[in-house]
Amino acid sequence: MTAPKAVEDSDPVLTGSAAERMTPLRLVLETPLYRGATVAMFLSGLGFSAAAPQIASFLVHELHASLTVAGLYYLTSLTAPIAGYLVGARSDRTGRRLGLFRVCAVAGFLGWTGIAFSTQLWMPFVVSAIVLGFAGAARRRCSPPFTTRSVRAQRRAMMAWSP
Repeated sequence: MTAPKAVEDSDPVLTGSAAERMTPLRLVLETPLYRGATVAMFLSGLGFSAAAPQIASFLVHELHASLTVAGLYYLTSLTAPIAGYLVGARSDRTGRRLGLFRVCAVAGFLGWTGIAFSTQLWMPFVVSAIVLGFAGAARRRCSPPFTTRSVRAQRRAMMAWSP
């Protein structure tokens, strides 16, 4: 789907020369909020990569699950696309992505804390499928550097204020 001709003519993102257009990388590097969100997502990925092997060990040794059941834990991430759709629809309706980003960060912390204090085998599965599924989906969907609408709006604002 293409933008109407009137929009194309008035939108510097869609029309300007290559020198006028701001790349997403430059936008992330020049905006403190975007830089911070990018670093937070990078560190979050590192943290999950470090924790992933430990989860199976925790399920087997502490909650006495079989290796097969422990392996099924990773299927709980299949709820993220559904959660991403729901969270994305909400963020598009309200436009409050930063607030939602903060809420998902707190929810992620509470979810991992809940898993750490699990006493029954079903608890990590439910917490991961519901709490961490929504928190991860919200983080990926609402992170300012990676939302098309916010990148375009930021480009327009920077073009209007550039000397």
